Amino acid sequence: MPRGFGRMLGMGGLPAAESTTAGGPVAGKRSGVPARAVVLACLLCLAAPLPSAAGEETQEETSYSDPLEPLNRMVFAFNEMLDTIVLRPAAFVYGKTLPHPVRHGVRNVVRNLSLPFVFINDVAQGEWERSGETAQRFILNTMIGLAGIIDVAANYGLPHRSNDFGTTLASWGAGAGPYLVLPVAGPSNVRDAAGLVVQGVADPVDIGFRRADLDHMLLVRSGVATLDFRHRNLDTLDDIKANSLDYYAFIRALYRQRRAFELEGDQEAPPGDMLDSDYAYPPPRPDFQRDVRPNFRRSGAPTR
Repeated sequence: MPRGFGRMLGMGGLPAAESTTAGGPVAGKRSGVPARAVVLACLLCLAAPLPSAAGEETQEETSYSDPLEPLNRMVFAFNEMLDTIVLRPAAFVYGKTLPHPVRHGVRNVVRNLSLPFVFINDVAQGEWERSGETAQRFILNTMIGLAGIIDVAANYGLPHRSNDFGTTLASWGAGAGPYLVLPVAGPSNVRDAAGLVVQGVADPVDIGFRRADLDHMLLVRSGVATLDFRHRNLDTLDDIKANSLDYYAFIRALYRQRRAFELEGDQEAPPGDMLDSDYAYPPPRPDFQRDVRPNFRRSGAPTR
């Protein structure tokens, strides 16, 4: 399966539900979760290659490092099995059951819920103008667009843009590290896996759901995003699978091309980018559309 249930298909890592009560020591622990997540992300990034002033690590070596390929292929096969048995049939039923206007409105809501965490990453990357646009878009669509069902902000020149903590780590100079295939989440690397850990516990909307004892909404949010993406790309992904000599290698290359395109603003769109143009490949949970990201290239620093 090209993206498993998750990162390719919009879910990323599902944050673990927390069973807590208001106040008391347990509530105090909850407030410290994001900080612990950042620490864990930093530790994971130590496994990624650091920028070398002497240029000892070439960009090509960073881009095509797959030292865990045997293990990655096993996880990839597991994800593909889940997609074949569960996700693809569910996406087919989703498309047949709900009319297009309903699916479009649901998708708008899911994208709108992603904006608070997008705002945090915009600020962390020093993208002040973008962060202002993200805030404006969230306020307009939430207040006027019926909680995001209607994309009012697009009519005011504020298109949807995504951002994620993996991109933030890249802007801070963290190397990508080896290629990984995560169970359920799909293709990734050490840096982006660390980003998923942080996103899973530090997303303001998810935190709000937890504090309101609506932990099930995390699953609903991720599940809807996943079904929508998978439905919109049923034929495309079927074609890729049918025409690829090595499905695993094709998805690995497509992931790297798209991720490089997102991180380097001077790149043209990668050739053969066949997925629905409304989506990134792969979109971090639960976002869909991504624009060209700022160029984080530094002297001697890997950009992927």
